[in-house]
Amino acid sequence: MTSNKDIFSSFDETIKTRIKLGDGHLVNSLGKGIVTVVTKQNEKKKNIHDVYYVQGMKHNLLSVGQVNENGFKFKFKGHTYIIIDRPHNERVIEMIQKNKKRMFPLVMRNVKHSLSYAQFVTNSNETTLG
Repeated sequence: MTSNKDIFSSFDETIKTRIKLGDGHLVNSLGKGIVTVVTKQNEKKKNIHDVYYVQGMKHNLLSVGQVNENGFKFKFKGHTYIIIDRPHNERVIEMIQKNKKRMFPLVMRNVKHSLSYAQFVTNSNETTLG
């Protein structure tokens, strides 16, 4: 989910839905699309499909399951979150330390902007995607 409409490489505003967060609150999605990101290894481009546009969010949120479906593998080791590029010999893409809010902040580079900020959320009390 993102509140930054500018990062979409493809966007369909006719697809609207309500998303239930882990605390029970509902937010309205005003569309969904594809966000193209650039990986750290070899500057390879990857598409993340079915990203929802939700106005007013302070951070982008990535679903671990959803990103896994887009070609990445994940591993938790202590307070470190490791992202692995599956098709490329299990190369480590990123190692992210958990912060005080139990989130894993990740700086992502996407095709339309040089930097996009994202949070990988692992606590079900913080967010749940449909």
